[in-house]
Amino acid sequence: MPLTVENHVRKCVLKVVGDYCDVDSETRMVQDLGMDSLDFMDLCFQLETEFGVDLEMASAIKDDGHGDISLRAIVDHVKTMVPHW
Repeated sequence: MPLTVENHVRKCVLKVVGDYCDVDSETRMVQDLGMDSLDFMDLCFQLETEFGVDLEMASAIKDDGHGDISLRAIVDHVKTMVPHW
């Protein structure tokens, strides 16, 4: 698997929810994976550890209007915060 931002984010998501999940760019964290606020905090920690920066995830990512967020939205945010990737 190539070392892309999306693959690194996917790896972090799978650490939180389990490797048995199927995660693609349209996967929603709450509806599709059943994440709750503690899972999201864990994901933020995983991402910050993976990329070595404070990503300010909770305040920066806009949800889909239904209180959910897609993998693509997380990847897009990470790319803006870590442009060298």
